[in-house]
Amino acid sequence: MKPYKIDITRLSLILIGYLIFNCVYSITYDSGGFAFIILWPAFFASYAGIVLGNIFIFRDISKLKASFEDNELIQKTCTIQLVLATIGFFMQILGFKGAPLNYIDNNPVLVCASIVYSIILIIAIYQTIKLGQGKNILAILGFIF
Repeated sequence: MKPYKIDITRLSLILIGYLIFNCVYSITYDSGGFAFIILWPAFFASYAGIVLGNIFIFRDISKLKASFEDNELIQKTCTIQLVLATIGFFMQILGFKGAPLNYIDNNPVLVCASIVYSIILIIAIYQTIKLGQGKNILAILGFIF
């Protein structure tokens, strides 16, 4: 079986989706809803990014874990990532009130979910460095920043 390559972009899709959603939500909230007429494509694209991000996070981590069955480090880090992804998913369900987590209605849950998904991303960058899949300088800079 060919080893699975870690894709940082797909793992960070949920964070990008929440960033876009909260920017659009802020503009729409401040304008009294009138900005939604212009920003509806970004609004629905952020919904799609959040849903696809949730799907990709579980799919990619599970594929990576199945691909490197003999590597104990990858097995442990993937298990940690799956537990964190499950916690983050339940945080999203907990804060879901007809819309994804936004900074006005449920700021603490949004901050916690962002921290959880950032930890998953940091672990993925660490896995990329340990497996030697990315360019070393870019992976190390991604891990630092």
